[in-house]
Amino acid sequence: MAARQSRKLSSSSIKKQLRRRHARRYHAQANKSWVISKYSQELDRFDKEDVRKHTAHVASWIAYGPKARIPKTAEIKLLRKYIAKLGGGLLPERLEVVLPDAKTALQAAFTLGEVSEVWRQAAHKLQRILDKFRCCRPPADQVLAVAATHEGATADVVVVPDDDEPSHEDPSLGASSQLCRRINQWGFLDDAQKLERLRQAEEVARRPWRNLSQGELAEVVSMAATALAAPRRQALAQEEEAGESGQAEASTDAGANHDLQRRVRSLLLRALRMWQASHYDFGVIEHVLGFVHVKIDKFEEKIGSIQGAAAGRSWQAIKDVIDELLQGVARCASALQACEDKRRERLFRRLERQSGVQCICWKTDHSRWRLQWREAGTKKCIHFPISKHLKEGLGEDEAVAAALEEAKAHREELVRQGKLKPSKPVTGKAGGSTVRGVVYRKKHRKWQVHLTDPSTKKQVYGGTFQAQVEAEAKAREMAAKFGIQAELEVVPAKLLSELPHFEPLGMQKGMKWSPVRQAWQARCTVGRKDRIQLFQPRDLSEKEVEKAWNQAVAWRKQQKEQRKDRREKSNEERQLP
Repeated sequence: MAARQSRKLSSSSIKKQLRRRHARRYHAQANKSWVISKYSQELDRFDKEDVRKHTAHVASWIAYGPKARIPKTAEIKLLRKYIAKLGGGLLPERLEVVLPDAKTALQAAFTLGEVSEVWRQAAHKLQRILDKFRCCRPPADQVLAVAATHEGATADVVVVPDDDEPSHEDPSLGASSQLCRRINQWGFLDDAQKLERLRQAEEVARRPWRNLSQGELAEVVSMAATALAAPRRQALAQEEEAGESGQAEASTDAGANHDLQRRVRSLLLRALRMWQASHYDFGVIEHVLGFVHVKIDKFEEKIGSIQGAAAGRSWQAIKDVIDELLQGVARCASALQACEDKRRERLFRRLERQSGVQCICWKTDHSRWRLQWREAGTKKCIHFPISKHLKEGLGEDEAVAAALEEAKAHREELVRQGKLKPSKPVTGKAGGSTVRGVVYRKKHRKWQVHLTDPSTKKQVYGGTFQAQVEAEAKAREMAAKFGIQAELEVVPAKLLSELPHFEPLGMQKGMKWSPVRQAWQARCTVGRKDRIQLFQPRDLSEKEVEKAWNQAVAWRKQQKEQRKDRREKSNEERQLP
C-alpha cells in the first residue's frame, strides 16, 4: 500500500515537473501573443484527448510562471475556452495536478499589484469555473460542485455551462432560485461532506436563540430544507429498512441516510421554533416554508395524513410550526396591505365613495362613515355604520346614503354648537387636482408641480402656473417621462353583497366571518375587556378557510382558559383574610 502511494506521489511529481518545463519554454518565448493565437486557432480542430493535453499546457503558463508575474488577460481567457471544450468525464491526472496550482497562482496575482478591471473580471470568471472542480476545493471550502449532466457520477466531472454563470449564490437571483440551486448542489456532495455540513448547522442551532442573528438562523433553516427528503409511507419505509424486496433496496439509501434524515428533521423543527421564539421576520424564510409545505401537501393528497408517514410525529410537528409561521406571513401581508390602503385613503379624492362634505370620510375597513373634529385641542370622532340600516331591511346603497345623512345631520348639530364651521363646497381650487403632483398654494395663489423620479428617488420641480390646466398638462408630461401613472388612482368602493361570505363552521360562540376583512373574527371577554382577533386564510379555498377557522377556535379556547385562571385567582384573593 505504501509502495502504491509512493508510486502515485512520484507520478504526480513527474507530471508537475513536465508542466513546469513546458511553462519555462513558454515564458522564454519573446512573442507570447503568437503562441496564444496559435493555441486559439488550433482549438477547433483538436479532438478530446488533444484538448485535455493542451488544457494542461495553458494552465501551466498561469500556474508556474516567473515569481511575482501577473498572468495576461489573453492567457486567462484562453484557459477558459479550453476548459469549456473539455466535456464530461473523469479528469486526467495531469489536470488534477495543474488546475489547483493555476487557481492558487491566480489568487496570488490579485495581491501583486494594480490590475485593470478587464483583467479582474476575466480572473473572477476563471476562478468561478475552477471552483466547480473537486480537485480545486479544499475540504472545508463552502463552494460546492455544480451538478453533472449524467447521473450517478461520483468522480470528478467536468461540467462547464456559460462562462458567465456564477458558482456562488447571486444576490440578484430570487430566493426560490437560490434554494433550487442549493438543492442541486447538495445532491452531488458525498456522505462525508453532507455530514460535515449538517454537523456545522447543528452546532449553530445549539447556541442560545438570543445569541443567533436572523441571518445565521435563516442559513440553518435553508440548509435543513435543502437536505430534507420528501415524506414516505410508513410501510415503504419499513420495507426499505428490512430489505424485504429488491425494488425497495434499489430505491432506498444506506442506513446512515436514515439517521441523516432524522437529524435533518430534528434540526429543521428546532430552527423553526427558534425563529418563532425570536420573532424574526417571517417573510425572510417564506420561500423555504412554502417549499416544505408543498412536500407535505403532495404526500397528503396522494397517500393521506402526514401522521401516517414514516416519522409521522416529527412531520406533524414540522407541519404545525410551518402553518403557524405561514399564518404569521399572511397576517404581516394583511397588515402591510391595510397600511397601504390607509396611505392611499389619505390622499384626497382617491376613494370613489366621497361625502362631498368636509370632516366626513368613508372608512372601508368597517363600512361606515366617520365624522371627525377637534375640540379644545383634542381630536374627536364618531362613526355611522351601515350595518344598522342593513338590519332594517334597506339595500346597501340605501344604507350608505342613510348613514351619510346621519353623519351630515350630526355635523350640522356641531355647527350649531359652535364646534365646527359650516362646510364649504368641495369644488375648484378647494377640491385640488386629480393629477399626480399638482397642488394649489394658497399663499402664492398658484398651482405647483412636484413629481418624484423613481430612478433617483428625488423630487423634481415642474414649475408654477396660474391656470390649473397648464399645471396638469406639465404634470402629465413629466409623468410620461418618468414612466409613472399621471392620474390619481380611484379606489372603488367594495360592495358587501359582492364579497365572499362563509357561515360559521361550528357551534362555538363569539365567532363570525367578517366580509370586509375577509377573515374569521373571534371575540372573547377577559377581565371586562373584549379581545378581538382576526384569522385571515391564505386564500378562499375550502381547506384554507377551515384551517383559519380552527386557528380562531384554538385562540378563543386559550382566551377562555386565561379568563378562568383570572377568576380563580380573584376568588382566592377574596378568600384571604
